[in-house]
Amino acid sequence: MNMLMQATPYEIGPFDRITYDGVEVLVKLDSPTGKAFERIDGNGNVEVLTNAQIHEALRIDKLVVERGHYDRKRLNREGEAQHLQGSSRKRALQD
Repeated sequence: MNMLMQATPYEIGPFDRITYDGVEVLVKLDSPTGKAFERIDGNGNVEVLTNAQIHEALRIDKLVVERGHYDRKRLNREGEAQHLQGSSRKRALQD
């Protein structure tokens, strides 16, 4: 059995902050075999990683997931999550 089949998906929640290679990203596409991450700076770059690559990136701190970072309970000042406007995360914060 190859490594790609053995790697389990890594769950990323709607309020998690994700940084890949020092740049904040959002999950653009989530599939059983991996994820596509898009930079929030709007430059259009998308990084596609398999589940095995995600686990390796997490292990070496190239991919960092801050659990619950954008949860309304943790927001200390208004406007901290402005880049979420129009996204499902922003709508969830307003509910």
